[in-house]
Amino acid sequence: MKLNNLSFVERLARFEKMTGWMTDDLERSMFDARANFLVAAGLVTYTETLGSYIRPYKVSKKGETIKTNTGERFYEFYKRLGKEYVILDKRFWGKNKGRIYDDLRNGLVHEYTLKRKAFTVYGIDRRMSDMELQAIAPCGIIFDSKVDKWHFINPRFFVDFKNAKNAYIDELKLGTNKQLVDNFNLRASEVNMSNFI
Repeated sequence: MKLNNLSFVERLARFEKMTGWMTDDLERSMFDARANFLVAAGLVTYTETLGSYIRPYKVSKKGETIKTNTGERFYEFYKRLGKEYVILDKRFWGKNKGRIYDDLRNGLVHEYTLKRKAFTVYGIDRRMSDMELQAIAPCGIIFDSKVDKWHFINPRFFVDFKNAKNAYIDELKLGTNKQLVDNFNLRASEVNMSNFI
C-alpha cells in the first residue's frame, strides 16, 4: 500500500503512533533506565523530526522551493515548546540563534556533549506526574550567563515536548490551518510512514 493512497486520517493515525513511540521510549528511558544523555539526545533529535512536518520546505531568495535545513526544522518545533524557550532564544542569542541548535542538538548528537560551554544534563530519580515535572524548572533548557553554563533539564523538556506534540496533533485534527495540514501531508509522503501499521 502506498502512502499516497492513505487518507489524511490514516496518515495522522500513523503519525500519532510514531510520536507515541517517541514519548513512550523517552519516558521509559528517563524513569526506568535513568539514561540521561540518551534522553537529552532523543529530545533534541525528536524536536527536529517534528519540526520537519511543520515546515519541510521554504521559498529561497530566488523564488525556488527548497528543503528546510535541519536547524530550521529544529526551531519550527522548538518554538512550540513554550514561551520560556522562545525567551531563551531571543535573550541570549538574538540573531545568532543557531547556537542553541548547534550547542545542544549537534553537540549531543555528534559529540555526546553540549558544545562550547560547561553543562549539566539533569535526570530524575523517581516517576513523577506531569505537574510535578513542570514544577522542577521554568524551562527544560537554562543558560546561566554568569558562569557560562547550560543546564539541560530532561524532565521539564520532556513534559514540554509531550505537550507541544499533543497540541500539534490536535491542531492537525482541527484542520483549520491549511498550510500546516499541507506541510504535514507533504512530509508524510516523503518518509517511510506507510510501514507504521
